[in-house]
Amino acid sequence: MKPKVKNEKKRKGVIQIALSGDLTLKYHKELSSIFNSIDVTSEVIELRLDQPSAIDLSFLQMLAAYRTERKRKGKLLYVSALLSEADEKLISRTGFSPLLSDHELVNNYVL
Repeated sequence: MKPKVKNEKKRKGVIQIALSGDLTLKYHKELSSIFNSIDVTSEVIELRLDQPSAIDLSFLQMLAAYRTERKRKGKLLYVSALLSEADEKLISRTGFSPLLSDHELVNNYVL
């Protein structure tokens, strides 16, 4: 299943986005398009990975690069994830857990 942006809500300089579907190298063009379509002027983006059907290291590297680029521009990206146990283990074993463990703003996530 292609990646999907389920919902997008804006409030006072914050964009909330939920991604689902296949978050893998197979759909790198679609994922790149999704990241490129996000309003770059927003100071804060809250991104939730909402039970993706698949996730791989390519997506995690893309997400890490996107976060680094936003940080370089003085903007914030908070990420949370609702993942299967297998995906959580993959992320833990590969050292990407800190990328998906932002809880500061996610507690107020409204979708």
